[in-house]
Amino acid sequence: VGDELGDQGPLKSPFYKALELAGGAVLVMDSGAEVVRRMWCGFENVVIAYQHKPLVLVSSLGGQASAVAAGLTPVDINEAARTGYSALHVQAERQKNFSAQVLEAMMVTRLQKAKTAVRQDRTMIIDTVQKKLNGFGVANSRMRLVASENVSGRGHLREKVVRELQNGVRLFALSCGASVLEEAVEKFGLGLSGCEKLCIRDMDDARATCVGDALVDAEQLGALHIDGCAGLSNVGFFAIAQALESLLLLQDLSLDFGGTQVGDAGAVAIGNSLQNLKQLQQIALYFTSTQVGDA
Repeated sequence: VGDELGDQGPLKSPFYKALELAGGAVLVMDSGAEVVRRMWCGFENVVIAYQHKPLVLVSSLGGQASAVAAGLTPVDINEAARTGYSALHVQAERQKNFSAQVLEAMMVTRLQKAKTAVRQDRTMIIDTVQKKLNGFGVANSRMRLVASENVSGRGHLREKVVRELQNGVRLFALSCGASVLEEAVEKFGLGLSGCEKLCIRDMDDARATCVGDALVDAEQLGALHIDGCAGLSNVGFFAIAQALESLLLLQDLSLDFGGTQVGDAGAVAIGNSLQNLKQLQQIALYFTSTQVGDA
């Protein structure tokens, strides 16, 4: 490819021109995530990240194709509206069908280490990425965030994955049941200091207390979504409220307290905690079928 492009570089390649016209990209992952070790694929990932376009990852598990992305997809939201389940529940079911092996391989993505068949191509791409596309950092982080968010939604976090979150990934995202997070924190020592986005489902008082204690260290957290809190009482509300007070960089907050029974003090505690969130840009609070009063 380098011979064909001469001194024009990869920004003149058909790959780049196609990505300029695209609204986003679909990356088909093989079982060993070999695609993240190919430099031309890495270049395309860098371009998509640089242009702030959506990326969807597709793989096959047991002969069944499935897809993952960063956060909720329009399909999740539409399916939630159709079925009555929460969008986070729909997302979790979708995540279970994606290969855990592929996701874990993605968590150690270092696109700058990828190879090409021709050494000249690799040198050309690295030089262009470093000088004109702000380096590999954003694309690497994006792949790791997608991987960590989706691998955590499979109902269990292996100790190996927790170690990688702690040691190999600068920022990560989690989308899982509260019991999964509780186990990762208490059994494997997971800390949330590098967590950028946290989506938690199925909270009761005990797990709210555990999550609240862990969130005190989540100084990088920009998005927090809590769903399925029917088991919460004032105890759980107090734990969440105390945690919110320390999340000074939080920009996106969604709390679904539908079906809970909370006393006045618990509701007031949540309201007061929101006053400290000066960076908050988006907030959604749900109190469907919630009983608020002396408890």
